[in-house]
Amino acid sequence: MHWASILSRMTIARHCIFAILIVAPLARAADQLPEVVLTSPGMRLDHSCRVVIPPGTFVAATDGAPAIVIAADNLIIEFAPGSVLRGAPDDRPLDQLVGTGIIVEGRHGVTLRNLTVSGYHCAIHATRADDLAIDHCRVESNFSQRLKSNPQVEDYADWLWPHHNESNQWLTSYGAAIYLEDSSRATIHNVSVRRSQNGILLDEVADSRVYDCDCSFLSGWGIGLWKSSRNTIARNALDFCIRGYSHNVYNRGQDSNGLMVFEQSSSNIFAENSATHCGDAFFSFAGRDALGETWIDAQKAAKLPTEPVPESEITPRVLAGCNDNLLLGNDFSFAAIHGIEMTFSARNRFINNIFFGDGVCGIWGGFSSSTLITGNTFTACGQAGYAAQRGAINIEHGRDNRIVGNTFRRNAIGVRLWANLDSPHFKTPWGRANADPATRTVPSTRTTIDRNSFTGEPTALQVRNSTAINFSANSCTRVRQEIDVEKGATVDLAQVPPIDQPALPATLPGTTRPVGARDQYRGREFIVMTEWGPWDFSYPFVRLHHREAVTNTDVFEVFGATGPITVTPEKWGSAGDPTPCRIVVAERPDSAPLHVSTDIRVEASDLGPGVWPYALHLTAPNLDHHIRGVLVNADWSLTCFPWTHDPLTDLAGWRADSKLPAAITVPVRAIAFPLGYRGPSKIGIAPAIDAANIGANHYGIIARTTLNLAPGRWALRTVTDDGIRVIVDGTPVIERWDIHVPTPDLAILTFDQPHAAEIVVEYFQNEGHAELSIIIEPAPDAP
Repeated sequence: MHWASILSRMTIARHCIFAILIVAPLARAADQLPEVVLTSPGMRLDHSCRVVIPPGTFVAATDGAPAIVIAADNLIIEFAPGSVLRGAPDDRPLDQLVGTGIIVEGRHGVTLRNLTVSGYHCAIHATRADDLAIDHCRVESNFSQRLKSNPQVEDYADWLWPHHNESNQWLTSYGAAIYLEDSSRATIHNVSVRRSQNGILLDEVADSRVYDCDCSFLSGWGIGLWKSSRNTIARNALDFCIRGYSHNVYNRGQDSNGLMVFEQSSSNIFAENSATHCGDAFFSFAGRDALGETWIDAQKAAKLPTEPVPESEITPRVLAGCNDNLLLGNDFSFAAIHGIEMTFSARNRFINNIFFGDGVCGIWGGFSSSTLITGNTFTACGQAGYAAQRGAINIEHGRDNRIVGNTFRRNAIGVRLWANLDSPHFKTPWGRANADPATRTVPSTRTTIDRNSFTGEPTALQVRNSTAINFSANSCTRVRQEIDVEKGATVDLAQVPPIDQPALPATLPGTTRPVGARDQYRGREFIVMTEWGPWDFSYPFVRLHHREAVTNTDVFEVFGATGPITVTPEKWGSAGDPTPCRIVVAERPDSAPLHVSTDIRVEASDLGPGVWPYALHLTAPNLDHHIRGVLVNADWSLTCFPWTHDPLTDLAGWRADSKLPAAITVPVRAIAFPLGYRGPSKIGIAPAIDAANIGANHYGIIARTTLNLAPGRWALRTVTDDGIRVIVDGTPVIERWDIHVPTPDLAILTFDQPHAAEIVVEYFQNEGHAELSIIIEPAPDAP
């Protein structure tokens, strides 16, 4: 009988006994709980009770005054049916939510159940709370950062930074539904989290269980562990925990994860969880302290040398990491980046997991050692890979790893092993502790790839700067190249003995089966981002997808509308006629998948030069939404050219490049170019620019126009990567003339009377990603 069937039957039997012996008496005890009415924050509960919260009550909290304080040990606290602990009205922006709903500090044996909490920075914060039990809790509309990335441009400000949590930075910076710290033997069961940034975060928690929870559609982390060991995380739904994603535009993830395991969290079990459609499904990093980066930072802060590294800093870091974890029977599919990232860690086991359609690779194991990867399936991974990472399994500087008995189908590559011979990690205390004494580097060596099945991969195994690699008894079907070996690598084809079957847990807590439960969303194309996080398909929403520069058209997407959409032009402000812009509503077949939107185009190309504000009212049976915008028809003269003179050191030479025969000048109505990695000749600006075949690097754009603007305040906004200079009437108003990631800039123009503004835009792209967009619109305080 398959191991999963055995576990299932044993778990059902165990839970039946549990229900008879424990649940029923607790239910009877709950019927006898006295009721307490909560109407104001700061209530201290020192006896078991049922909390009644009158409908419509808001119990606002600040960081210093939680709504409820648990003030004794061994309490049972539950909410009466229909009671909701609300910290703020439903319409308050999520990034403005503050305070804590319930705090448990220094109390043991507390049970919280049947809670519904909304509108706080942290719903439940428990510290030094051994034997805590949280059962049947729902957290909705908790704190979340407003995302600045949009469908066309990633904003680097959205990146999370999980590497620091020494002083509860996870909590203070990003919030949590449940934040549990410095505790043991906790049980968190049947917790649901929606419309929030983070789900359940464990900080120095041991010997605890988190199971049957659903922390999905979040913009940060589903479940996170920091210095937490010997815990069981089982049968949780952690799908769509993601940010930094726009399908076929960018797949960054920005360190959002279904499961996040940091800073020497070891000997945990992660079993039968579903973490699909995340940034990384499972992201584990040994931690800055494990690598010795905290020591390096302290030395630098004290202006002390970091070389040589003392032996007292090296010895504790031999194989320091997130070690001895078991990842069993999880679904890690459709990640923007990795199904599993497990780095600088040892003796982890990845068994019987599913990896389907992960964007960059199924498993990334940089500097991992003694890892067992067996019984997993990898399908179509690596289609959005980049640089060295792509495909099913990628391991850099791995040692003594075993990849045995896995199934590979149609991945960008099967297994890729390599070493970077000048890695900066060699100089950390961890690198010194784990280096080869002869070379003072951490080698890529002694990996066994045995008894796997490869079907449809271009290459089954690619090896760079790696030694003692064994590749034996593998089946390769429709594989163009079984082994690709560069000099400096060695591969042994001798057969090796079968591995011993690893011991698996006899039972798992929980009864839910999240793996496969959301199969209707198979594919990364179902990841649709709102300004607060991923769309959960339960409500309609509207977003501006992009502006077409050639036709000067704003294209909106409407998701989740039931029935046809009616668009009614409205007046802008209190005066004037409804917008004259042309409105085109695309037809959406009833059978179209959920992620396919209804597009609404607002076009101003036929209206002539000028500023054309628009206001629209969108209605459908389940939709009532207003949108506003401004389209500026400007007769831009746009020159695009490759440059040979560096704009940072020879501006005159760069400008002279714009007058050479290779430069192409065309008219355009707007400047909104999602260049990405393609270059100006690949995005359809004009046939002449397409034909010029201007590359993706080292090009410039200079655009000029005269625009008639009415009296008042005007906002001129740019988003650029790389350099930008905007000159209005001979005066620079925006100047970010350097190499930078996509960055917004704003200039406010004020005119007392009608004004013909002469605008010149200078832009250069160096290398890599590129972006150039300019919006001119009434300033926010203008009518």
